[in-house]
Amino acid sequence: NGLYPEQVVAAWAAKRIGRAVKWYPERTDGFLTDYHARDHRMHGELALDADGNFIALRCQTVSNMGAYLTGGAPIIPTAGGTRMLTNVYRIGAVHAETQCVFTNTVPIAAFRGAGKPEFCYIVERLVDAAARELDTDPAELRRTNMVAVEDFPYTTAMGLIYDSGEFARNMDEALTLAERASVEDRRADAKARGKLLGFGFSTYTEPDGFKDNRVSMQFDPTGQLTVTLTGHTNGQGHKTTFSQIVADKLGLPFNNITVVQGDTDRIGPGSGSGGSRTTTVAGGAIHYGALEIIDKGKQIAARMMEASTEDIAFESGQFVITGTDRSIDLAAVAVASFNDANVPEDLGLGLEAANHYVARTYSFPCGCHVCEVEIDQDTGMVDVTRYQMVSDFGVVINPMLVEGQLHGGVVQGIGQALNEESVYDSDN
Repeated sequence: NGLYPEQVVAAWAAKRIGRAVKWYPERTDGFLTDYHARDHRMHGELALDADGNFIALRCQTVSNMGAYLTGGAPIIPTAGGTRMLTNVYRIGAVHAETQCVFTNTVPIAAFRGAGKPEFCYIVERLVDAAARELDTDPAELRRTNMVAVEDFPYTTAMGLIYDSGEFARNMDEALTLAERASVEDRRADAKARGKLLGFGFSTYTEPDGFKDNRVSMQFDPTGQLTVTLTGHTNGQGHKTTFSQIVADKLGLPFNNITVVQGDTDRIGPGSGSGGSRTTTVAGGAIHYGALEIIDKGKQIAARMMEASTEDIAFESGQFVITGTDRSIDLAAVAVASFNDANVPEDLGLGLEAANHYVARTYSFPCGCHVCEVEIDQDTGMVDVTRYQMVSDFGVVINPMLVEGQLHGGVVQGIGQALNEESVYDSDN
């Protein structure tokens, strides 16, 4: 999402001396110069009617940009974040005002959610405050105001169109997992040990899956498929995920698939990775590319098996003549595609496809997190004793990778809440 000067210098130095160069900053360098995030002063108001229905929300934000502006910094607290000011609720009117200000700090940039968590957070805090003022159950107040399944498609006051989601069910399942019914027993036990027990929960949704990603899929004469993408992993396991999508769509074994990421010399420009969207968008491109390969493969398979193209079906990596036991696998068709005797005259040699996919609508992952903590009354030390979450991400391609990202997000969230703060004195 951003380019540090040291990266440019490292590339220049490598070219200058003709060998590989790596930049290793000290940890202190990172704290002093790397981009920071989430520095806002936010004030919110939530209006309810006499029956506890949410009517309107107002939010005023002063957002730090740092001493120098990054490209994404002003987007985060404006268009990026304010669109989430209804979260999962029916709120008919929203007023948002954001001031972006320069300060004496390091530059601000995108960090894991980039505005969406901050504005979701203030909404959830307002709902909790309303529940306390009304002396009502915060879960029941949420349930009453959540967008329901029968409301879809639902257009929010900020113009987002929710197409699906079971927000109340996510919350109820998470609270059941967290054993909310017995929280007072645990609170009494904590008190007997000199501890205070806190119990909190938050619901969320966010818009993901936007912009574009360019993908090419090309077989070589040995039947090996190379998938090249403009997206690039930052550690999310993209190669595994994309290989799984290809294997599912084309029925190829993993050892027949090579994934190449981020090489614009080979594939051309695209918007890269970022915004929690790469698998959604690149996966869409792979899907349509696979359909193109299957369509061309049917014509070649029909020619090879002396059948009509209309009689060829594709299933689990095999081209089959419908109603017979005659078939040929995709890898064999790919090899045969380099022989002009097997290829119809209106098709070129080889088996390949390219798709520059653009997501025209958002997807909306959603869920509920529940956290329970114990606080030592003498020292203020906080122990996170329980943490439960229920997440609705639609089709999960690789459960292990998704679980790892969830664990990482929770740990980062705990770190932000309890440990992370950069303090500037009057001389800086």
